[in-house]
Amino acid sequence: MSFLSLDQASGPACPACGCAESMVFRADARPARILRQGVCVAEIVQVTQRRRCGYCGLAWTLRENRPAAEPDAAPETFEPPAIEFETQEKPRCPQCGGEMVVTSTRKAIRYHKCPDCGTTAKTPR
Repeated sequence: MSFLSLDQASGPACPACGCAESMVFRADARPARILRQGVCVAEIVQVTQRRRCGYCGLAWTLRENRPAAEPDAAPETFEPPAIEFETQEKPRCPQCGGEMVVTSTRKAIRYHKCPDCGTTAKTPR
């Protein structure tokens, strides 16, 4: 006979049944300041969580105030990555060799027509 070891539930206590078996289904964090007589005393992060009890199914809100992370001395500058793209040559007419013009595009197919001789062709998009 073998036994499984179960992890102990470590969430906050449910207000209805008192068990610690709750899961977060929505979370929000907002920066805030603690003011005393109009002066900023500390910067905090207000964390709001909507939790649901795994035993009784009750949903409730848990609010916590956490200290804000210290800002870095030198913020990094963001450089977007270079965009790589490829271009395709305009198709040539198989009859006269002239440059074909796109007449329409439907789903994954482009329809072309040669303005010189009127030949039509299809190409993948």
